[in-house]
Amino acid sequence: MLAYLALNKVRETLPEEQINSSIRLFWILIGILFVLLFAMLTLGGRTRFSGRSMTLIDPSYASNHMPLVASVAEHSATAWGLYLTQIHNLLFFVPLGLYLILTYKKRMTYGKLFLALYILCSIYFSCVMIRLVLIVAPAIVLVSALAVGWIIRKASKAIRHLLVGREDNAKAKNLLPVEFAVFAMVITIWMLRNYILHSNLYSAEILSSPSIVLSQGNQIDGTRVILDDFREAYYWLKQNTEKRDKILSWWDYGYQITGMSNRTVIVDNNTWNNTHIATVGKFLASNEEDGIEIARKLDANYVLVIFGGLINYGGDDLSKFLWFVRIAAGVFPAIKEEEYYKDGQHFGVAEY
Repeated sequence: MLAYLALNKVRETLPEEQINSSIRLFWILIGILFVLLFAMLTLGGRTRFSGRSMTLIDPSYASNHMPLVASVAEHSATAWGLYLTQIHNLLFFVPLGLYLILTYKKRMTYGKLFLALYILCSIYFSCVMIRLVLIVAPAIVLVSALAVGWIIRKASKAIRHLLVGREDNAKAKNLLPVEFAVFAMVITIWMLRNYILHSNLYSAEILSSPSIVLSQGNQIDGTRVILDDFREAYYWLKQNTEKRDKILSWWDYGYQITGMSNRTVIVDNNTWNNTHIATVGKFLASNEEDGIEIARKLDANYVLVIFGGLINYGGDDLSKFLWFVRIAAGVFPAIKEEEYYKDGQHFGVAEY
């Protein structure tokens, strides 16, 4: 407020051209100072890009240098099938929409340029990291909407000319053939209808399932099967452990244990200390004798391990086992990943 009042006071005394020159000079100096400060901090090692940012620039960075970042499923590369599942029919309109933005009527505006850069950059970033599919979705909606609008407009003009005949002969030559226009209109409407049905079904069946109580259909008779083991395990901890007890588990389950069992955990989803998480990984990758020593040092009273069992639950700790080893090996050199393999498959616990 004071700066605004001071600027108004200066405007009353100095010519407008001189004020604008001073403001431009001020912003140039601010930009130079910012670049110099950023360069000094970067070269001095006081600031650096985060592991997630480096993974966007170099997709192999996390797997090579930061296994903790690479272990999170949301940071993995996006499979092409996921685009078909989540974006569905809108994918087929994107190339036409991008073509219209860049070439249609040769009129490039700042809005078109922004939208083109937005969708191209977001497509690249969403391919690198699966969580960024959320970022590419608005861009795909906007670009595909341009394509759908262009198809409907072109097709409707041809149909209107057949029914009403308002277009003159010069303009009528540029219209689409009526058969092709009707076909394009029907196909576009059919694809949009399927997109709406798919979105409702996907939201109801996939996105609405809670992560604690799982459900799936029985492949034999089609009945709904409810997997309530997580909730029952957390309820058991709440009923059978003391309030002061501490639970040792992988960080994935930290928030759930805290929220549903009301017990203290050693690591959770907000643990930033890589060494602390690596220590838990070392515990899970150790044999019983070494593991109990680590658990005592961490002051843990109970250990929670998730096992998929007969239902072959793919998200259990056994499927994550190699990440425990890799994260622990980044801090404890005594742990060697190759010692946990046998005939090309990881197995049990190695003696190290």
